[in-house]
Amino acid sequence: MYICTSLDLKGRTALITGASRRIGRAIATRMAKDGADIILHYMSSADEAASLREDLNKRGARATLLKADLSTPEGIDQVLSFSKSYGRDIDVLINNASVFKKATLWKEEDIPSMAPVLQANALAPYLLTVGLAEGAGLKRVINITDALAWLQRRKGYAYSLSKDLLTHITYALALDLAPGVTVNAVAPGPILPPEGKDYKYLDRVGGTVPLKVRGGPADVVNAIMFLLASDYITGQVIYVDGGAHLLKEGII
Repeated sequence: MYICTSLDLKGRTALITGASRRIGRAIATRMAKDGADIILHYMSSADEAASLREDLNKRGARATLLKADLSTPEGIDQVLSFSKSYGRDIDVLINNASVFKKATLWKEEDIPSMAPVLQANALAPYLLTVGLAEGAGLKRVINITDALAWLQRRKGYAYSLSKDLLTHITYALALDLAPGVTVNAVAPGPILPPEGKDYKYLDRVGGTVPLKVRGGPADVVNAIMFLLASDYITGQVIYVDGGAHLLKEGII
């Protein structure tokens, strides 16, 4: 698999939300390898976050843990307060943390469960970006959306809505924060199995996209590194999905 040429990220600090597991872990590992200091945000995966920090520290990277529930206003305030006391500028923000809850729009009892999903997946990235941009250090923001955000999943409507909203937030902030900050998004497709599914499921789904294969975390990381290296790209969404977003009927 092709790996994007290494960047020199020494002296830069990245806050990565949802960094302890899955794609977030891959992003943190790669950026630390290229010299960045990493703030590892997590919510409940304390053991995985601690093991990642230990691994990065052994490799000579500076990694700091930050626990916060981004589905609550208090959690967002906690992250912003931490950033002010960190002692160094945070110049890269990767909004990767995501919440998925099965709920429909048609059952009244499901409607309250939409709020924390919208809060964590859309409002938190917006508020964190605006909060960090109030300082002079922020230079790059990359939002992790979903290649099929437009697909209205009947049992995951809040998730689809939140990721679609995050795409529009990306466009708006790219305009509002230019020229000092670039704001882009990466939209993964079939990269890792959803919770409760295995790689057989992922292989089946990958076989339905135009390129007839599933991707991997490195494909997402390569897109992120490309955006980090660019001074002249903003307001873009890179689909890392084998062409899945081109299929009107969706793949799931």
